[in-house]
Amino acid sequence: MRTVSDPAPMFAQSFRHAAAAGRAQGYMGRGDYRQAIAVLSTTRSGSPDDALLLELIARCHYASGNDVAAVASAQEALAVDPQSFEAIMVLAEALARQEEHDVASAWARHGLKIRPAPTPLPPQFLVRFFAWIGKLSTRMKRFAHEFQGATTDIDQRRSEWCTWATRYVAWYDSNHNASRPRN
Repeated sequence: MRTVSDPAPMFAQSFRHAAAAGRAQGYMGRGDYRQAIAVLSTTRSGSPDDALLLELIARCHYASGNDVAAVASAQEALAVDPQSFEAIMVLAEALARQEEHDVASAWARHGLKIRPAPTPLPPQFLVRFFAWIGKLSTRMKRFAHEFQGATTDIDQRRSEWCTWATRYVAWYDSNHNASRPRN
């Protein structure tokens, strides 16, 4: 019998979200953003776990050039998780592309303030474990490789965004301050 504190339904929901995110990222890697959005949208549950799905939906809209939908999805993700760095990244970039520079620069500044630390490297025993498992199964070897690549990709994307945001804020400040009369 399940009780209110039973974690099984939450775990199952989190697993469905993670599986959907994985499938969607496969579509995203092939540039099939419409299919990725469809997978993510049908998995939404109205829970706080939806933040990840909304971040990915926003990224898909942005990558496909639909800045209006990217902004809407990023704002929806921020309503679920106000500190969603991924949503802030999409929001700032999409607003900048729409030439909403005042708002975009504010979001870029906010993102630079809250940027997460790089993902720590996995402990050596875990790396060795995955290497050992990889010898037993090509599927596990692929999983281990994808796991390590995913954390590297996230950190690289975040680092590139921080470089862009720093330059964008500097550009905005130089143009904004140059147009103001000096006292």
